Amino acid sequence: MDQLNLFNNLNNKESKEVKEVAKVIKFPIEKQEVKKEEPQEQEENTSSINMIELKAVRKAIKINQSTKIRNPQHARDIINELYDLENIAEEQFIMLALDSKNYVIGSHLVSHGNLNSSIVHPREVFKRAIINNAAAIIVAHNHPSGDIKPSKDDIKITQRLAEVGEIIGIELLDHLIIGYNDRMLSLRNGGYFESKAQDLL
Repeated sequence: MDQLNLFNNLNNKESKEVKEVAKVIKFPIEKQEVKKEEPQEQEENTSSINMIELKAVRKAIKINQSTKIRNPQHARDIINELYDLENIAEEQFIMLALDSKNYVIGSHLVSHGNLNSSIVHPREVFKRAIINNAAAIIVAHNHPSGDIKPSKDDIKITQRLAEVGEIIGIELLDHLIIGYNDRMLSLRNGGYFESKAQDLL
């Protein structure tokens, strides 16, 4: 997908700025697909997601293909640098695409939820991973409440992503739940799913 087409809904000034930034981006950052809604609500949601992606693009110059994920804390720091998950009021689901050596090659806002939940489907996660030719992925989402205890849905989607990833050959390395003040839970380290990778985390 053409990076410069991701921001067509921004105003002219912002679009020009983002296009200049996107020219030097080392990896794609893809806009979330927005479900059909009432015109006013759809416009507000699209604007919100575009602004999130705009901020991510501006920061992404700092995080290019020279960035190798070393551990869950490092992945959390990169995601917070791009999306500031610990300081937003609604739940968001992020995916980092990695190459075979765990270098970052893509970053995507997969789902933009409400105060209590974020709806994500494996198809949307792995579609973006395939676009990036990813060998592995790390996903993360925030809990606006600050409580990093995983819900039943969190565990279920994690296990489903791991299963789908094994089938298509793109491994789920971890799923991070991010709370306030650098609080974070690694579902892999917590034993909520198994990963064959031994060289990370």
